[in-house]
Amino acid sequence: MKPRDEIAKMEFDIAGQSKRMALTFYKPILEENGRTWGCEFEFDAPFEVTRTVFGETSLQALVLALKVASGDLYGSALYREGKVGVFGEYGGNLLIPATQLNLDIAPFPF
Repeated sequence: MKPRDEIAKMEFDIAGQSKRMALTFYKPILEENGRTWGCEFEFDAPFEVTRTVFGETSLQALVLALKVASGDLYGSALYREGKVGVFGEYGGNLLIPATQLNLDIAPFPF
């Protein structure tokens, strides 16, 4: 089993829930092929998503993982319904830049 060293974490408010949803990024790991890096991230409930995003360098894998997580977050039904927020503010700036695809609904670009 590959090690999962947490490198960054953020929590989001979910409307109507006392528990916050965490988004956690793990240290990129060089894959067995020796050429590809994988960066894993996960969302707690209610999303309950774990993904590994690959890149040619560890930095590329990390940046791409952040972009994929941003797309998952801003593209979610919970966000569109104004039920995800930070600091008690819902449906607006979640302190994570949005991908180009989500600029029509998210506050600022990646």
